[in-house]
Amino acid sequence: MKNIDFLPDIYRQRRVLLHARIGWMGVAVLFALLIAGVATGQWCFHAALATQLVMVEPQYVISQTRQAELLQIEKGKADAEELAALYLYLEHPWPRTQLLAAVAQPLPPTIQLTGLQLLEQAETAPAVRSAVGDTDQAGREGQSGNKPTAKSVLADLRRVHDRQQTIIELAGEAASVQDLHVYIDALARSPLLASASLKGLVSGAETMNKGRSTFQIRVVVRPGFGQPQAPAPKSNGAAVAALGSLGSSIPSSTGDSR
Repeated sequence: MKNIDFLPDIYRQRRVLLHARIGWMGVAVLFALLIAGVATGQWCFHAALATQLVMVEPQYVISQTRQAELLQIEKGKADAEELAALYLYLEHPWPRTQLLAAVAQPLPPTIQLTGLQLLEQAETAPAVRSAVGDTDQAGREGQSGNKPTAKSVLADLRRVHDRQQTIIELAGEAASVQDLHVYIDALARSPLLASASLKGLVSGAETMNKGRSTFQIRVVVRPGFGQPQAPAPKSNGAAVAALGSLGSSIPSSTGDSR
């Protein structure tokens, strides 16, 4: 049996509008709940971040303090390395007693030295770039400030001494020319001496001193620690060890005059 709706159309339209309003209200409620949930989540997230910030902030302050201390230590280390390089360079002239020992130790009985001169000769080569930096730049840095630094002092010393070469000129008499050549070879093998060569030789037959030849020897001293073409120890301890390895025959430099 077919149902007959006797309600007017206006009532049906009102029912449709009521259902639509209820649907829109439900959607609005859902949106409001969603927004409230998001806002609550953000508030909880910010609260958690604030709590973590309170916990991390003291550690951050400590880390900043440690970072500043590390930078200060690194700066102090750099200054100490520059000062150590300066001290090492100040030790570069070999002690005169060690040079005399290097000359006298291999001297045979048939040879007698009558003269010894120690000369400082300036080479024509320009100052070289050293392991601690460009000497010219370091010198300009030292001149720009009021207080000289170890780096600037080292640069000034290098400009003066790096182009100098120490020469030992020996004069004497030899009863045997063969012993004289053996002596020259022994000088050339010395750890303190770079080379040794016979500069002049006059046989005994040409002089009043029969049987003994007069000679002149030119000896080039090896550059000291810190100079170009010289041993470059990584530390002062290595320099002391290297000095000690020169041999037990070379006397200690304690109290030696430069």
